[in-house]
Amino acid sequence: MKIGIDARTLMDKHYSGVSGFTYSLLKEILKIDDSNQCVAFLNSFKKIDANLFDKKIKVVKTSYPNKFLNYILFKFFKYPQIDKLLKSDIYFQPHINFCALSGKTHSVIVVHDL
Repeated sequence: MKIGIDARTLMDKHYSGVSGFTYSLLKEILKIDDSNQCVAFLNSFKKIDANLFDKKIKVVKTSYPNKFLNYILFKFFKYPQIDKLLKSDIYFQPHINFCALSGKTHSVIVVHDL
């Protein structure tokens, strides 16, 4: 199975809260799961260090300004559909962020501090 991961929270300089949760979860999943493939989605208009991840995780990056991506492309145009971009079977969101999905893939969203 190909698991798409919204890794935009891992672009923070210092991990805490959601970014700490995401980092720890991915680290532990990679220790125990050899049968599934992980593909991480990153976005930044600036240059990003994509070496944040283990070599087991493929990184797919777009280079839109974040506000443009979130408020214009995702919200109004439903583009890019991240699950199609990552070619994932399931999409994991560790935080409630704007995103556009095709509706043909399953998704898991973590809602913190309910």
